[in-house]
Amino acid sequence: MSGQFKFSRRTLLGAGAFGALAATSPWWWPRRVALAKPNPNPISNVADPSSRAFLGDDPEKIHPHLWKTVIPLEPASIENVEVAIVGGGMSGLTSAFHLRDRQVMLLEQADQFGGNSRGEEWQGCRYSIGAAYLADPSAEAPSTKLLQELGILDEAREDDYTDATVLLSKRGQLAAPFWSGVTDPEKQKMIVGFWKTITEYGQKNYPYIPARPDQGGLSESETMKMDSMTLMDWLVKTCGPLHPHVEEFVTHYCWSSFGGGPEELSAVQGLNFLCGDLLKTYALPGGNARVAEKIYEKLRTKEKNVTLKSQALVYSIEVVGQEVLLKYLEQGTPKAVKARYCVFAGQKFVAKRVISGIPQKQLEAMNRIRYRAYLVCNVLLDKKISSKSYELFRLEESVPRDRANDSQNRICTDVVFADWANHDRAERSVLTLYKSFPFDGGRALLLGSGAYEHVRSIFESKLESILLPLGLSKNDVRELRISRFGHALPLAAPGLLSDGTLTQASKPISDRIFFANQDCLANPCFEVAANSAHDATSLILGYLNQ
Repeated sequence: MSGQFKFSRRTLLGAGAFGALAATSPWWWPRRVALAKPNPNPISNVADPSSRAFLGDDPEKIHPHLWKTVIPLEPASIENVEVAIVGGGMSGLTSAFHLRDRQVMLLEQADQFGGNSRGEEWQGCRYSIGAAYLADPSAEAPSTKLLQELGILDEAREDDYTDATVLLSKRGQLAAPFWSGVTDPEKQKMIVGFWKTITEYGQKNYPYIPARPDQGGLSESETMKMDSMTLMDWLVKTCGPLHPHVEEFVTHYCWSSFGGGPEELSAVQGLNFLCGDLLKTYALPGGNARVAEKIYEKLRTKEKNVTLKSQALVYSIEVVGQEVLLKYLEQGTPKAVKARYCVFAGQKFVAKRVISGIPQKQLEAMNRIRYRAYLVCNVLLDKKISSKSYELFRLEESVPRDRANDSQNRICTDVVFADWANHDRAERSVLTLYKSFPFDGGRALLLGSGAYEHVRSIFESKLESILLPLGLSKNDVRELRISRFGHALPLAAPGLLSDGTLTQASKPISDRIFFANQDCLANPCFEVAANSAHDATSLILGYLNQ
């Protein structure tokens, strides 16, 4: 893999006692269901925001085919292309973009393209329902070159964490700048000291993944050594005891970015995010869905070369001789396509269920990658407010100790002002709340017939703790739009890089099937998605051009 990865995306939710809160009547919204029309664009227009179901993932549609409890009829005919791409998220779209001058078919099981990078637009405000920001695109990485080629960088707004604002929920107030020690003047030095240590380290020894000592980063051996220890161990060893507010901030940051706490993350993976994000990030109107939309729009102009299929669920992939045979359901109809090469742009836990003939060692490596779930709750307001900053991290001023219980009892880790990137030009405002399940088995809480109502009742009961410090009330809320992502975050656990697990899991199969996804490096961010797609398609183009 190549390139500089300096960012991640946001996530999260949790419920206190998940079964203890009844799904009571909502405060302000009617109980009518808006029937969404299929729209393949990653950003959809919301005319009627009323909804009583999860957006995002639809596991009920996919699981029967992954577990082979439903066996479709054999396809009646077979199409032929040069490259088939499975998955229309950021990795899949980017792969298609790099291969757009070849004969390509992109298959996406959902109604929309974009995967975790999807969004909506309401009353002129574009907001993300998943991934929402970018790292500093100044480096000469494939992801940066992609943004330049798309001509999208001029739309991005820069955020400087030096002036970060936090929401102190127990005090019911905003505090800024957080890194000046404003939340605890008596122990100001501890907070300021942490900030200086992390930012200076990032400027001098940025932990690129993979290692790039030629760019001033860590050596390969230093990178692997740091990968074998936890982020929390490194922070305490390097910075000394953490101020409780700093520890809570870092914990929420890790939950939001990785779906795991600093005590279970690789030090080099955690610092790869933290060092970059505490210095500078960028956001687009609509979040990362804007990048996906831009790629989608450009691919649609390549109709002769690129075939884009949404609602196309791939259930079987097999190398047959010198070709790859893929079987899929397009709106319920079994179909098939043969390709010279295939890019699998989904997660490994799906790959191992649909790809035949995966070598045993590679299968074992795939099984060692764990995934975490999160929710995004977009709060649509009936009024326009001024964005305080790009986002607020919400602190209860008590360090979480029990990830399973504490994460569920907190409404969210951070709040994004959706229209900040657009300089508050929309007619109305939207608040985007990220809440993760930073523990194994958390996604099970999002399944089942009563999951949505349980989740919604939790947001309803705790939302005023977000609204009141912003000068808002429940009467200012038009609706809640709740998105579910069950396996969106590969957990960047210690050792996955240094013991070769990720390399083994992502090896091409028979030099015909190539992998492009965030879990190629267990580093959940746009940069890894884009760079892994670049690496996979570069190999394929090399073969095609021979």
